[in-house]
Amino acid sequence: MYPIKGSESTGIAKKKILCILVRMGWTRRVRRTNEQVLRALVEKHGLDRDRVADLTRSTPHTAKAWMRSEDNAAHRRIPDGLLELLCLKLGEESPFRD
Repeated sequence: MYPIKGSESTGIAKKKILCILVRMGWTRRVRRTNEQVLRALVEKHGLDRDRVADLTRSTPHTAKAWMRSEDNAAHRRIPDGLLELLCLKLGEESPFRD
């Protein structure tokens, strides 16, 4: 990405560019991490770890590990297949579409 000149920090500039691209319909080029998608689903649908575990046929302990902060040593990445399954069960679009 090209840096934007001025007093803005690079992070703020990237966020502004990202917002513009999303508004223009370039969402396919924006790849969110599995953790970002999971957090968005949890917030949007008011899910707790027991419900996430239920929908993905995993244990609450595993779902808790997926929902932990990425800088936590006990954090685990939710597998692509289970994240897609969760999206489909909640009536959301797959995050892995082409």
